[in-house]
Amino acid sequence: RRAVTTIAASIAIAGLVACADAKPSKPIARAVKSDVKFIKCEVCEHLADAVTQEYAALREETPEKKLTETMVIEKIEKMCDPSAKEGDWIITKDLQEKGSRLRVVDMGKENYGECGKECKTIVKACEDILGPRDTDVGEFLYTSNAGDLRGALREWLCEEETNSCGGKIPPLPSDRPKGEKFKKRDKKDVEMERLMAGMKGMPGMGGAQMFSRDQMMGGMGMGGDDDDDDDDE
Repeated sequence: RRAVTTIAASIAIAGLVACADAKPSKPIARAVKSDVKFIKCEVCEHLADAVTQEYAALREETPEKKLTETMVIEKIEKMCDPSAKEGDWIITKDLQEKGSRLRVVDMGKENYGECGKECKTIVKACEDILGPRDTDVGEFLYTSNAGDLRGALREWLCEEETNSCGGKIPPLPSDRPKGEKFKKRDKKDVEMERLMAGMKGMPGMGGAQMFSRDQMMGGMGMGGDDDDDDDDE
């Protein structure tokens, strides 16, 4: 019965994708690389905190003798991916101008936002920090005996290994354009997107695109905009 249910769900999702495919796709958001230097320290600190939490959860759910360094590294490799569960810490952040600083603000657990320019900029900073050294971070966690693991990882990763927090943060230029507003997403949309990403390897789903529930409902002629607040008016 479970197999039949899974197949039925897959067929239903494939049908929704086919209907929504007629809708024009949004332009792909790009990272603002010139902003990375303003946020790299705070991104590194948030990253270290998120990595520590993921590692603690992994240790809790895995018997001690079965936890391997490879398992830790595989978890860390997903930390800069906002489409993965491990990337939740990214899509719950907003970049906000505060005086001469660009701050990385936590919007709250499961308060998900769209991954636009600011999200992609956080991803870029994360990749610069973690990309070349995810194996080293995994080894650090797996072998560390530090009492304050989060603090130890922050110091090692953000000050010693990358120097992300080692220098003075430059002030924002006065002529820098103001960033985009945080656009909240429904948790179910995020879950659907991740489900679709996991189905990409299935036959006939390789070219599937990601759509929100409203886009899918609209593609089927069922509206879906009635519950949205119009913040632009």
